[in-house]
Amino acid sequence: MYNPYNRVQSLRMKSHIVGVECGDEQVPDHLVARFFWSTEHLDSIIHYDDYAAPETIRYHYDKLGRLIRVESSAVSNRDYVLGYEGSRLVSITRNVGEWLYEYTFTYTDDSDYPVAYAQHYKSLSVEGTDTYTLRWKDGNLVSAVCGANNDYYTIDSITYTYDTRTNPFCGFFSPDGLREFGIVHAPTFISRNNIVAITYHTDNGPVQNVFYSLNYKFSNDIPTQIIRDYENMFWCHITDTATLLY
Repeated sequence: MYNPYNRVQSLRMKSHIVGVECGDEQVPDHLVARFFWSTEHLDSIIHYDDYAAPETIRYHYDKLGRLIRVESSAVSNRDYVLGYEGSRLVSITRNVGEWLYEYTFTYTDDSDYPVAYAQHYKSLSVEGTDTYTLRWKDGNLVSAVCGANNDYYTIDSITYTYDTRTNPFCGFFSPDGLREFGIVHAPTFISRNNIVAITYHTDNGPVQNVFYSLNYKFSNDIPTQIIRDYENMFWCHITDTATLLY
């Protein structure tokens, strides 16, 4: 977590999009988010979008300083409730319209990190649970093996790659809040180092169109730039360059 002397104040981003369906587009540098801090914690983030009104994400904490609720001013599907047993995060709950999503983490008695992760989803007509077995190394989540009955993703496993730098965003999930990586990657938020790649695997090998990589640039051990490369569902290659201002 940042101390009062190096807390990020704003994030700017520019993008380059290339693909058969997307052409070749440059999105100029623009303000994406502003960060607001209390004495102890990140208080809120305001996100800016050219196509919608600004969205405010607010963070709420208990008396022990644990994050217990995340609220969005724009859409309810970015409202989360977090549950703990001691210092361990054991659950995240959110409502999306008629859908209820519950995410639970399982620990062994001697583990500081969850060994399993379940995503339960329920609506008026559909209900199911996707499960993942988690493997950690040196304080980082390195793989999530999908359960046999998973319906949410038609994949076998997800692998995560890290750099050797301490994760400066550990404690409030990511520079863009919970929505950045998607809730399926929630266990990576407590990883010790910066995540630099996410790769999905099937029986036919890695699924390249959902490959996701990050590269951090630092100044005096403080991240000043994050470069994100990925391909979307339309096979468009996107490079986002985010600049963090302090």
